[in-house]
Amino acid sequence: MAHIFATKFGTLQREHELVLSNAETVLSEIEVAATELERALAEADGRAEHTNPAVCSSDSGVVELDEHFRKMCEARRVIENQVTVLEQLRQRQQQAEPIEGMSEWFAQELKKLGAKLPAIAVDNYDKYLEFRTALWEVRNPNRRFPVAAAARGLQHTDDNEDDNEDIVVTNQTVNYKCPITLQIMRKVFTSRTCKHSFSEAILQSFGHELEIDCPIPGCTQRLRASDLQPDRRMERKIELWLREKRAAGGSDDDEDGDADSVV
Repeated sequence: MAHIFATKFGTLQREHELVLSNAETVLSEIEVAATELERALAEADGRAEHTNPAVCSSDSGVVELDEHFRKMCEARRVIENQVTVLEQLRQRQQQAEPIEGMSEWFAQELKKLGAKLPAIAVDNYDKYLEFRTALWEVRNPNRRFPVAAAARGLQHTDDNEDDNEDIVVTNQTVNYKCPITLQIMRKVFTSRTCKHSFSEAILQSFGHELEIDCPIPGCTQRLRASDLQPDRRMERKIELWLREKRAAGGSDDDEDGDADSVV
């Protein structure tokens, strides 16, 4: 019986991972479509600045793509919650803890987890803010996306208005130096498992047979070549940071200088 459960859990986990992978692809495609549309519109109207960060664009087509992106983020969060509850179920099964009314238990655990992570959280979810940043940079290439100002204007639509909660935006410090080469990252690859980023040099050094412990202090994940994906979002952040650095009189070649940015 334990073997049957283990097989079923393994199949469910693989299916969820496939859906999450597909969701990542869809999110990337929506971002490309939205930014390309905004870029075409910007070229048509002389690249007039879009100064209201609470609204992603003045074009209804881009706004519609923004809504699709948010809904996909919400769907992705639901699937991630299901993966978490499935893992809880697997652990209880391994410990031979009986569960009466498994369907009801599963639904209750999902509801409790959803209460801890309200739907409004999608508005300060990293991927969504990165999407909004990409749109902002089309018309404001030399200005940082005002995350806090944008978040204050974001509204989450829900049938139950009492479920709406304040959006909390926290500053996060990002270091743009590769932990392997200790130089500013150019072509960036980010791990799907631990979300840490590296320059292309990591693949050049270790090849596609790469499988090592992640070199980031405190990270316990294994780093595999198959988990590394090109990260155009991070590259855009670095490009914007370098432009700001040049504007302040700095140099791209100053690799020993401060490479931290608060986003």
